[in-house]
Amino acid sequence: MTASLATLPPDHPLARFEPLRPAERVLLRACRHGDIARIGLRRPREATPEVTVRASFLAALALQNGAHRQSRRIQLLGAWVEGRLDLGECQVPASLWFFRCVFDTTPLFDGARIHGGLAFPDCELPGLLAERCRIAQDLSLNAGCSIASEVRLQQARIAGDFNAMRLSMVGNEASLPARRSLCADGLEVEGDVRMSEGFDASGEVRFAGARVRGDFIASAARVNGPVDATGARRCALVLDRIEVGGDLKLDQGFAAAGSVRARRARVGGDL
Repeated sequence: MTASLATLPPDHPLARFEPLRPAERVLLRACRHGDIARIGLRRPREATPEVTVRASFLAALALQNGAHRQSRRIQLLGAWVEGRLDLGECQVPASLWFFRCVFDTTPLFDGARIHGGLAFPDCELPGLLAERCRIAQDLSLNAGCSIASEVRLQQARIAGDFNAMRLSMVGNEASLPARRSLCADGLEVEGDVRMSEGFDASGEVRFAGARVRGDFIASAARVNGPVDATGARRCALVLDRIEVGGDLKLDQGFAAAGSVRARRARVGGDL
């Protein structure tokens, strides 16, 4: 059965998106049945009509999702997301799970309240903006996720884990002195921070003033600080004033090109 919006009243939030694209029909049908929307098995290489989902349609679906069906999870596999997924300052009732998707514009979650989890395993993104975001479960940028520019998590709160295992943030601006791959100053994480098993960043990674209730694990991570105009390597990892309730691990082949700074850090477990 083909999913359609034709039965919706004209003032329904989704009615303005007709006619739906093929991938959007698959997504709508999957959401109605609580299934994974399997658009493709791999990351798409180009934005063809068969694999493209408009970010505006995805945002509208996320905002009304929890109120219209029992399942509170949007699951999208192998799609090209066209345009900016803008959920800034929004109350999002559903968990959002994207697997092997390509985003052509940096998603915006600044100030959003996500009542579930937010996951981008093995996705490709230009960047991620989630300052002051509140996430009720995990934030996952893992399993080969690739981000070309910055991830900004300043003052965000994550009630679960921050999973960045096998996250790659190797962009084209590594030589710029202002380059920051990950800025998480003031981040609060109730679980663990996991930047291990292939985490690779070109540019400064910052957790200044962050609070992590569990462990901070950067085992086998690689962080390359930016190079300034004189050719000097700047700071690679900033952990100033961080508070870690468990262990802080920089082991098993952890490598930093540039300094690792942890002034006034507090670690409840082992370093």
